[in-house]
Amino acid sequence: MQSINENDFSRIDLNLLVVLLVMYEVRSVTQAANRLYLGQPAVSAALKRLREMFDDPLFVRAGSAAAATRCGAARALCDAKFLRVADAA
Repeated sequence: MQSINENDFSRIDLNLLVVLLVMYEVRSVTQAANRLYLGQPAVSAALKRLREMFDDPLFVRAGSAAAATRCGAARALCDAKFLRVADAA
C-alpha cells in the first residue's frame, strides 16, 4: 500500500472524510448511514476505501458499537478541523 502524499489531494474523495467523521461521532454503520441518508452498503464501501487509503482498520468492534482505532480517532479529529475551515471559507 502506498502512503498518502499530503500534497496530493486530487486522489482524495472529500465525501469519504464526511463518512469518517460521522462514523466517529455515532460509532455505528447503521446510524451513520441514516444520518448521511445513505444505505449501509454505501457507508461500508466508503469505510473500505478509507481503510485502504490509510492502511488501518479505523474502527473495531467494541460490544455493540464501533470503537475508533488511534489512527481513526486522529484522522476524524483532523478531518473535523479541515471541514470546519473549509465550511468557513
